[in-house]
Amino acid sequence: MARQEFRDSMNRSIGWRQKQGPHDVGYDNLGRIWGYYEPINNITKHRNRMLVSRCNTLGALILAR
Repeated sequence: MARQEFRDSMNRSIGWRQKQGPHDVGYDNLGRIWGYYEPINNITKHRNRMLVSRCNTLGALILAR
């Protein structure tokens, strides 16, 4: 997966997601890691590795920050 950008209604960058190894990593607009999606287990985790959901909600996690 190539880098997928997330933007607000004024076209400002909010963050992005990018595949790294076996999982996807979500970043905020400053480049800090915001969360992880593990497709093998089908779970999304916050940056402190706490479970957020049992599906791919990495985009929503980035947008809700």
